Amino acid sequence: MKINEYQKLAMSTLNKELDKKDILIYSAMGLCGESGEVIDIVKKWLAQGHELDKDHLAKELGNYIKMLEHS
Repeated sequence: MKINEYQKLAMSTLNKELDKKDILIYSAMGLCGESGEVIDIVKKWLAQGHELDKDHLAKELGNYIKMLEHS
């Protein structure tokens, strides 16, 4: 999938009723939440001795990118 295709797909999930201010707030909260998910996976790997869950990490990074597209 090309980046433009992904951007269109990501934007299709955005609530059309939100105004620009609400989109910014939603995006900021979403980016914070998704970055927390990413760092938690890395923390478990680095500090707690877990295997790095690359599939979960890729999923959460994808979610982060989707939130970035919304902003």
